[in-house]
Amino acid sequence: MSVSLAIRPMDSRDIRSVLAIQSRCYDEAKQESAVSFLSKLISPLQTSFVAELGEDVVGYLVSVPVQDCGPLPLHDTDYCLPGQAVALYLHDLAVRPEARSFGVAAALINAYMSALRSSNLSSGCLTAVNGSSRFWQRYGFRDSTPAGPDAVRLASYGPDARFMTLDLPHPSIRAQRAGA
Repeated sequence: MSVSLAIRPMDSRDIRSVLAIQSRCYDEAKQESAVSFLSKLISPLQTSFVAELGEDVVGYLVSVPVQDCGPLPLHDTDYCLPGQAVALYLHDLAVRPEARSFGVAAALINAYMSALRSSNLSSGCLTAVNGSSRFWQRYGFRDSTPAGPDAVRLASYGPDARFMTLDLPHPSIRAQRAGA
């Protein structure tokens, strides 16, 4: 009997599973609170997702619209939906270790990319941690590690953190390519 992988929008009922997965994937300094996750679910856009194998949540991806393309502070509990977003910030992706051979990360990233394209935002961005920048380069992200105030926010993610961006063609060009 095969178990199918399903991706769906994350909601507040998923937070317990998200925290459990996070605790298995990140060191204590990078583990965020339930309040931090809940604050990022206020967006009316469906940009955060969970992956289920059968009835078990085995992975998640949290992304939110941001007004400037820079890292969100780690442990931030007061995310506010910006009036004028310019990018979709992929804040967190984690997959239970025993589910990593099922294509969970790729499916969650595909959901993010789809949300990014339908949002009409011009770019995506993320903070790569734990030496994952090469992984993100395979999806088209490039190192854009900042200086100044954004560097201070980035430092909260650890010494190896890299800020990365993905630029999309202008929405009108995307529509032309799609044949619209």
